[in-house]
Amino acid sequence: MLHFPFRPRIVGGGGIAHRIREIRIDRAKKLLQRERYQSMGAIAAACGFGSESGFHRAFRESVGATPADYRQMVRP
Repeated sequence: MLHFPFRPRIVGGGGIAHRIREIRIDRAKKLLQRERYQSMGAIAAACGFGSESGFHRAFRESVGATPADYRQMVRP
């Protein structure tokens, strides 16, 4: 097993887990804009979230709106 003497940081702060979460949220935003009828569970799975509730919580914390509210804002 490899052991690193330090925890790698991404430029701009935050660790690798934070950056992965940002990438997943960005992908979710794109899917919510494009895929009008895809379920939230399917979007959560496509973006790598383990559960719909985890996706919902992470999205709301990052974006400030629920995935359903975001979908309505970007797709009138």
